[in-house]
Amino acid sequence: MRNYKAFLNTVFAGMAFAAMALPAHAAEHEVKMLNKGEKGIMVFEPDLVRAERGDTIHFISVDAGHNA
Repeated sequence: MRNYKAFLNTVFAGMAFAAMALPAHAAEHEVKMLNKGEKGIMVFEPDLVRAERGDTIHFISVDAGHNA
């Protein structure tokens, strides 16, 4: 019975460490909200983000016209 509990503790500890490692591969993207940019008025830069599952996208209000 002790060996079984030790085995389960080892398995659960390994699963916990594996789960904590997953977010380490996620990327963070910043998208600026601009009143005027290279492509016109009221634009996002960059205008295209290629995000993967688990990535985080932050929208940054650069100009006063965006109250996000």
